[in-house]
Amino acid sequence: MEMGVTGREVFERLRFTWKERCTQEPTAWNRERSQYIQLLSEEEVDFWLHIQDDLPIFSSFFVLRGSHFEFEPDVLLTMNGKRR
Repeated sequence: MEMGVTGREVFERLRFTWKERCTQEPTAWNRERSQYIQLLSEEEVDFWLHIQDDLPIFSSFFVLRGSHFEFEPDVLLTMNGKRR
């Protein structure tokens, strides 16, 4: 992490990247995201091996509420990158 950059800023950058992807190819990215969620729900070790290379998808599993993050794997993004 860069000096002086907060965890919240890193999260917001990752979410921005994720939202850009979803704007360009929402179906493909949400399908890939669903595959990661399936691996996670099955407690597959492969999840951790693969997700470390795609932190924007990992960030999509969380929402920022006030000053903390909440795990919400069922949140999908529309083409505008908004929660539905």
